[in-house]
Amino acid sequence: MEVSGAQDTGRIWTRDRTRAMDRRTRAARRWAALRSGFAAELGHEPSAGESALLDALADNSIEREVLRARRLAGERIDPASVHALTGELRRLRVALGLADGRGADERGPSLEELMSR
Repeated sequence: MEVSGAQDTGRIWTRDRTRAMDRRTRAARRWAALRSGFAAELGHEPSAGESALLDALADNSIEREVLRARRLAGERIDPASVHALTGELRRLRVALGLADGRGADERGPSLEELMSR
């Protein structure tokens, strides 16, 4: 079977299948917007490795949004799943250089800054 001119390798999810995916669905548009936004944060054209990390970051971001929506709808969500996914998002951001690894980009003002106000 051929998808976008590439031979099917038997894998469920290939880059060619991602490109061939129908981009008209809301989920696909959201994924594309997230990936594009993360890529813009890099400030340069992503390498092949960075591109794979950007894909994973968009995938995991969508999963986190789905869990959040389910929780807000009243469904019980396993907290360990949420924490694991949140940790993976953080590690991907650090690997891409979009976060410093210490969490400073997500923290509010320091105690010193608060006391000086």
